[in-house]
Amino acid sequence: MLNIRSISFSGPNRQIFYLFVFLIPLLFFAAFFLTPSATAGKGEKEAANVLYINSYHRGYSWSDAIERNLMEGLDAFDKKIELSIEYLDSRRFDNPERLSQLADMMVAKYGDYHLNIVVTSDNAAFDFAVANRERLFPDIPIVFCGYNNLRHKILEGIPKITGVNEEVDLSGTINLALSVHPDTRTLAFIVSTSDHSSHRILEIAKESVFPHYTDHYDVVLLKDLSILEIRNRLNQLPKETIVFISGQTSDRKKGRALSPVENSTLIATNSPFPTYGFWEFNLGTGVLGGSIVTGADQGRAAAQMVTQILSGTPVDAIPPFMKSPTSLTFDYQVMKQFGIGENRLPPKAIFLNRPDSLWENYKWYIIGGIGAILFEAILIIALYYAVRQRKKALDQSQEFLELAQQSQGELQILTKELEQRVEERTAELRSKQAILSLIERLRASFISNPDPFIMYSDLLEQIKEISESPYGFIGETLTTTDGKTYLKAFALTNLSWNDESERLYREFENRGFEFHTMESLFGKVITSGKPVISNDPENDTRATGTPSGHPKLMAFLGVPIYFGDKLVGEVGLANRPGGYEQRLLEYLNPLFNALGHIINARQSLQEREEARKVLEEKAQMLEEKAQILEENIWLREEVEHITRHDLKTPLNAIIGLPDVLLEGDNLHSDQRELIHQIQKTGYRMLDQINRSLDIYRMEQGRYELSPEPIKLEPLLYRIQTELESLGKKRGIRIIIQCEKNVVVMGEELLLFSLFANLIKNALEAAPKGSSVTVSSSRKSVQIVDIHNMGAVPEAIRNRFFDKFITAGKSGGTGLGTYSARLITETLGGNIAMQSSDEKGTTVTVSLDSAVVATYS
Repeated sequence: MLNIRSISFSGPNRQIFYLFVFLIPLLFFAAFFLTPSATAGKGEKEAANVLYINSYHRGYSWSDAIERNLMEGLDAFDKKIELSIEYLDSRRFDNPERLSQLADMMVAKYGDYHLNIVVTSDNAAFDFAVANRERLFPDIPIVFCGYNNLRHKILEGIPKITGVNEEVDLSGTINLALSVHPDTRTLAFIVSTSDHSSHRILEIAKESVFPHYTDHYDVVLLKDLSILEIRNRLNQLPKETIVFISGQTSDRKKGRALSPVENSTLIATNSPFPTYGFWEFNLGTGVLGGSIVTGADQGRAAAQMVTQILSGTPVDAIPPFMKSPTSLTFDYQVMKQFGIGENRLPPKAIFLNRPDSLWENYKWYIIGGIGAILFEAILIIALYYAVRQRKKALDQSQEFLELAQQSQGELQILTKELEQRVEERTAELRSKQAILSLIERLRASFISNPDPFIMYSDLLEQIKEISESPYGFIGETLTTTDGKTYLKAFALTNLSWNDESERLYREFENRGFEFHTMESLFGKVITSGKPVISNDPENDTRATGTPSGHPKLMAFLGVPIYFGDKLVGEVGLANRPGGYEQRLLEYLNPLFNALGHIINARQSLQEREEARKVLEEKAQMLEEKAQILEENIWLREEVEHITRHDLKTPLNAIIGLPDVLLEGDNLHSDQRELIHQIQKTGYRMLDQINRSLDIYRMEQGRYELSPEPIKLEPLLYRIQTELESLGKKRGIRIIIQCEKNVVVMGEELLLFSLFANLIKNALEAAPKGSSVTVSSSRKSVQIVDIHNMGAVPEAIRNRFFDKFITAGKSGGTGLGTYSARLITETLGGNIAMQSSDEKGTTVTVSLDSAVVATYS
């Protein structure tokens, strides 16, 4: 039979029960917080001395990640390591003389210091260490990381060296981008030759990457350009374009090159297309994503090699790690900007800046709360079991009754404490859930309708309710044209106290309030960039009072809203009962962070909309100008048509009169020949009038040539006959030295006009008593030279064939040589001029052999 007293809670059994109840929490605490340090015992061993040479500077995210993970890997080693760090700062200051000075400094610093290993990150540190090895650390092993595009031949002849290659995944990122954007037509690459790494990446891309894409895509290289030139070039590309950042712009900042983060931000901000990168410092700057190389992986791999060497493995037995690890990473905010859903991305994609769910944000709080509840439930069960045992014991003894009453009181106290803790934790979770719901509501409002008056007014009412504040405002910080910051409020509690203030508030509802004076509590938030809490504004030196009739200000909280390091807005709250404290500010901080992202996104959206309107206005202006130009062309053709019509009337009379004169029999043969010549000239003038519009068509490239075989020699002799009288007046001979049996394919009127203009110009420019020589020859092309001893003025030699260019000719229009050039080009030939004071002037007309023929 069971002895009931064997489970009595009096004496030792009662002590064991309380020991069980309170020992479990102590064991739980000890398991988590009293674990022995992993570094215990390191200090007793002799330290290994490691020198780390960083190519760049503290604050450069890429090399900071390498350094951080290198140090973590070395800290985990079971031997104490004394780590020294030197920064070359080569990206910002690339003066070779400075590197020589750094080497001298390091000789003085480490001359008597025994080093075990030298670690370098990136190319500049590698080159520095190898070049100065004999001076600084002869025969010391070198472990490198971050070396761009390493090839085995680079390490030939260098003893005791190993490390990690850094080679960006060009093809992987391009293929990734094409899978996300299947309609792509153009691949634009930002490339440069300003540093060895970028230059080497460009060479590799040209040799082994670009040839795989040129058959299906337009590959555009934007090399060594400024951001202004890049933006102009990108705006000329089709909308189905992807941009890749594999080099620097040529811009500089305060005498130094841009950092990669500044460079990526500048390019992504100015790119109208999705932009991809290859390094982790490209992320978070507006770049969409890519197959990313990380500095963290480089640092961890280098630390592993260092610990292998310190453990006794010869450095030459550790081969270099040639394959650079990458991860498929995307910026979630940029994905939303370009309307890209997660379903278009690879299954293994990593997302940056993706909003976390309630579970992801408060996972450990929830686990901790559940754990606490379970733990306390176990206590309750244990107590409940104890009470049951006590009740059973009371059936046997009055002594157990008193113990049961005492236990019941303890149970009630514990139950109340548990209920209070559960209520407090539940209230805390509800408060955080309320903030998360408000953030999601704000984001949904921005997506559906980004109007700041509607969006911020709804948000302000929610913040006022949560913070128990009767008054408040939400505004954005903007900048005037002269660079001064001011605050524009889009949401504001109606505080009107008279007709005038009521009128102002009604105007605010349409266009907002602008505050340019910062001498106030809310202005102090903008000027200091920090939160302002004032629970006694009347005696606060930062306050400047309120307008007459304005409600009394009892308490004030002003919070600056940031996007990254950029101040983008302010939230102000007033007159909360009991005032404001830091705890409320911390509670609302997640909401204010989300508001900063919304303000920045809204301003970016507004800037793009304004830019779109400007482009539309410019397009409208261009369209109007094109219409005016078209009307001017039509008007010109009409005027020329009228002019030709008016010229034909008197010219018809001139052509008809020779027929009347020739009917008489009182003319001798010379006179009849002259009259025939007059009539021929009249007909030619009539043809030229009819052809005047042809010159305009030649200018527009719309002239339709109808070529036929034209004998060159008779044509030149006819021109000689027509211009002979002009030559006699000036005492100048025209000498024709034409190769016989030559046919030129063209139109007779065009060829006659071409050579007549050139020979007439030569007659007018030749000195009196000299001659004009017209000679022809045929090599691979037919060449006609027109030479005279006059010299073209030096001021117009480079513009000799331009329109309206003339000098020293009374009544000259400057159209003769211009029309000669147009006709030559229409015939498929070339025209050129050479002139000097000693040799005179020669105009050469060359007709392509394709339009030249001979006749017998």
